[in-house]
Amino acid sequence: TNVEQAFMAMASSIKDRMASQPTNNARPPTVQIRGQPVGQKSGCCSS
Repeated sequence: TNVEQAFMAMASSIKDRMASQPTNNARPPTVQIRGQPVGQKSGCCSS
């Protein structure tokens, strides 16, 4: 179908672009998440 052909063309294009990019990163990309500890409350519904 047209959808399958469009998907395959797009996937092929992305694959070619990714293959042509340099892979000289010393470390893999990471996601930094900053959070704060959650205070424990007694009981299941106390506020």
